[in-house]
Order: sequence, then C-alpha cells, then structure tokens
Amino acid sequence: MILGMETKRIVLPILFSIIIMTGGIGAFAHGNVDQSSFGSQTGNFAINSPPFSGQTFTPSVNSITGVDVGLLNTDPLSGDIILRIHNGINVLAPVIGVSTSHSAFPSMGRGDVHFHFAGPVAVTPGNTYFISLELTDTNDFLSIHWDTDDTDPYAGGDSHITGTDLLFRTYFESAVVGGELLPIDTTALLIAGAQMNAAWMIPVIVSAIGIGIVIARKF
Repeated sequence: MILGMETKRIVLPILFSIIIMTGGIGAFAHGNVDQSSFGSQTGNFAINSPPFSGQTFTPSVNSITGVDVGLLNTDPLSGDIILRIHNGINVLAPVIGVSTSHSAFPSMGRGDVHFHFAGPVAVTPGNTYFISLELTDTNDFLSIHWDTDDTDPYAGGDSHITGTDLLFRTYFESAVVGGELLPIDTTALLIAGAQMNAAWMIPVIVSAIGIGIVIARKF
C-alpha cells in the first residue's frame, strides 16, 4: 500500500519518535562483579573451625545477587554448605541474606563455587558486611576449606584474621539506561527513568506539533 502525502506527514513523525525513544533503552544484564578478592591462593581456613571463618567487604552498589568463593575439598562432601551475608563485621552480626542454591562443589581438590539468593540482598554502599559459610553435615567438619590470599590484596575488608583475605567475589544485577550501566537499584532507576522520560517527551511534543500543523493545513 502506498501512503498518501498527508498520511506520510502524520505517520513519519510518529515513527521518528518511536525510534528515538526505543533507542535510549538497552537490554537487561546480570553477573556484574562488584567486589573481588581472587588473587593468589596461599593458604586456607577450615569452615566451622574456630574462629568462624569469614570475610568482610564493602559494596559499592545497593544489592547483591550472588557470591563466588574459592574452596578446597579434602574429603567427599556428604552434606551441603550455606552462605550468609551479615550486616556487620563478624558472624554474630544480623543475617540479611541466605543462599538458596549454588553451583557444583569440587569433588576433591580446589574449585570456585557460585552461591545464589532467592532475590537481591539489599545493602548500603560504603557499609561493612560479613560473608560466612556453614556446613550442614557435621561429618564434613574440617574437610571443606576456604582458600586465602595472605598478601591481603583486598582494601575493602579482611578475613576473620586481619591481614588475610579469603577468596570471594560479589555480584549485582544491572540495566543499561540511556547507554549507561546502572545497578538494579530503585532510586537510581527511578531517577534515570525520570531523566529518560523527560528526554522522550521532546520528540513526542515535536510530533504532536507536526500532526497539529498537518491537520490544520488539511482543514
């Protein structure tokens, strides 16, 4: 079907507006690393052995969606491991996040294990939090170890032994808004969305004016 001249004058501004508006939004992404201490493995601590092994960290985003840890398995694992995030500097601090699933553990030897949460765990950028691990089967006591880097490479925290870092990574979800990668944070996305909506109104208003001029000329 060939559009008439008057129809083109109405349709083209609308199409132009749609192209501009949809071009400002990117696809959702996930699996972005926020904090990380995965340097050289120089030692390890047995999980559930006093003092309770764990690592403090300082997030730069408002939520955590997953955590990696480096583990050493010295005996076939019969139970399971639960990862917790505490709102404070040690294992006695209140728990704000508990893992619901994880990737496969190394049957023997070393490997990285990724822990998932039911949903994003809300945190405050700049505050200190503590990651702890717990074995669910006492038969596995001292058989699972958390790898360490004794060079203390991570500036945002320490293991339960000052001057040593446990191997870990924290992840956050993000969205691309207006070409900028932003963490999935309600405040940030609302502000970004408001800014984008303000930008989108310009072509919409221009299109409306164009349509009004076409109609006025027609009649």
